[in-house]
Amino acid sequence: MRSIDLGHWRERLARDAVAADPEAFAQFVHADHLPHAVMLDCTASNEVASHYREWLADGMHVVTPNKKANSGELAGYRALRDARRAAGSHYLYETTVGAGLPIIQTLRDLRDTGDEIISIEGILSGTLAYLFNVFDGSMPFSRIVREAKARGYTEPDPRDDLSGMDVARKLIILGREMGLGLELADVAVESLVPPALAQCSIEEFLGASERVRWRHADPVSEGEG
Repeated sequence: MRSIDLGHWRERLARDAVAADPEAFAQFVHADHLPHAVMLDCTASNEVASHYREWLADGMHVVTPNKKANSGELAGYRALRDARRAAGSHYLYETTVGAGLPIIQTLRDLRDTGDEIISIEGILSGTLAYLFNVFDGSMPFSRIVREAKARGYTEPDPRDDLSGMDVARKLIILGREMGLGLELADVAVESLVPPALAQCSIEEFLGASERVRWRHADPVSEGEG
């Protein structure tokens, strides 16, 4: 058994790390001598989610909190479901909405027993609820966002929360579980992220947001009224 000197793990990682390759990793996991293979995706990556269909079709099980596959294009979502059924694979994603509470399974059970779902109500973003409950004007909003990210309360990119896209994806997932053929374009969102900060890196966004004062949905520079 190989051990790692925790005092020098960064140097070891820099020296021995290999580039991420989902296809090569899937081949390694799905070895012939293993009766079952399970892919656990704890990212928020579109690239990783794009492999779900082929993994499920190949007989691998997928467990994930990643919302991208179930809220992506409807045709791709349906192809993924068809691949899972054809191969008899397990696809578990209860944590995409409600942090693991049995919301999705409850919706599925209601539909399977013939109940009609009229509406769903709830606070769909624990992140936004936290940010707005903490914000009282005594601390810059940008600092609250940075601290929430450091504590793991936000998506890997806080703009997914602040733009409303995280809520939109949850709505799409819930709607599709109800049997609705929804696309992301069907959900209207009002973003808190200024257009100038929408495409930069996460660190650039966090740094730039500290140089503005947030007012309602629009940030203004510190020198403005």
